[in-house]
Amino acid sequence: MTSVTRYWFVRPGRKATYDSEFLESSEVGIGFLGDVDLSEEAGKDLDAFLDRWHPVLAEREPDRSKVSRGLALGNLYVVTQGMREGDVVMSNLTDGTIAVGTIAGGYLYRAGRPLPHRRPVRWDSQRLQRSDMTPELANAVKSLMSAFNLDRHRDEIDALRGGSLDVGDPSQGFRLEKHLEDFLIENWDRTPLGRSFEVFRDEVEGVEGQQFDTQVGRIDVLAVSRDGSELRVVELKRGRTGDQVVGQVLRYMGWVRENLAEPHQRVTGLVIAGEADEKVKSALSMVPNVDFMTYRVQFDLEFVPFERYV
Repeated sequence: MTSVTRYWFVRPGRKATYDSEFLESSEVGIGFLGDVDLSEEAGKDLDAFLDRWHPVLAEREPDRSKVSRGLALGNLYVVTQGMREGDVVMSNLTDGTIAVGTIAGGYLYRAGRPLPHRRPVRWDSQRLQRSDMTPELANAVKSLMSAFNLDRHRDEIDALRGGSLDVGDPSQGFRLEKHLEDFLIENWDRTPLGRSFEVFRDEVEGVEGQQFDTQVGRIDVLAVSRDGSELRVVELKRGRTGDQVVGQVLRYMGWVRENLAEPHQRVTGLVIAGEADEKVKSALSMVPNVDFMTYRVQFDLEFVPFERYV
């Protein structure tokens, strides 16, 4: 059975410090638990992997929060277990371009080397330019996560590798929901959400809650209550059916509860749509801990008085 090609981004350290290491070795890598050869972990599922290494990382780095440990181990699992031979991988370079290639083999442990948990890569000769990307993809690759999934952008990435993407195509354009997401983040403290919540930030990993990557997908916004007692998954409807968006919120909430939430923290969800969608309301009517909000876009024009000289 042929597996579906998946798409990944692996960051060569902060500020692309190890980009030349990636290119010269024809590998990508990650550094968490860098003194441990993880070859014997092959074939473990994510839950088993987290169960095995979460206590180890907690003992080694007790100052890390559970959230930070979960992020680190999730990224480590992506590189050591999640990526398969034939998958597409991208990585940022110090010159501002993006290297892209294909995973060429299984896990390798490079003891004593930077980011020692490695996967071999056949790099394309072509480099991608952020200016050629749609705003959605350009924004996605800004994530500070060490390793994350880009499957939702597979068509665009394939087109860019083939040099045939027309960024003027409205189907690839900057959609209203994306404007809304950025506006929501930029004006967070002025919204009702900002009274009780703030956008999640993990200072250790340099990760923020907008477009928050998980092993089960990307959360539009992950927020935390100002008293630290609650994590909230916020999803924009983005044209999906009520069943789809509610199912996605619940899946994300389950992942957050399992991997990020501290014992004292509750996990809730919020769906934001442009109108009072009856299907969403119906789907949520039997779901506890998930709220529903609508947004209103207002556009005003007004004359500005000025003195005429004609």
